[in-house]
Amino acid sequence: MRTTWGVYYWPIALTIMTLMVLGPEIYALFTNVDNTLSVWVWTEMRVRPGDHLAVWTAGRYLTLVAWLGLTSWLTWHFWFGLFR
Repeated sequence: MRTTWGVYYWPIALTIMTLMVLGPEIYALFTNVDNTLSVWVWTEMRVRPGDHLAVWTAGRYLTLVAWLGLTSWLTWHFWFGLFR
């Protein structure tokens, strides 16, 4: 395999992105749970705890479809080598 910039870029980029999410998330879990990513998403989507069976809005459906689509595609692409 020939060496390209991607060999160095992707591990560094993924590490930085992971730390940018996990660092504040772990800090928020220990200091103030209201500062976590999930609470922010629930606030933006106007979801209250125990509200999961309420009527879903278009935003909730769109983000669910986008999340499931992205994670499904990445799983099949990374681990099974499909969708090249």
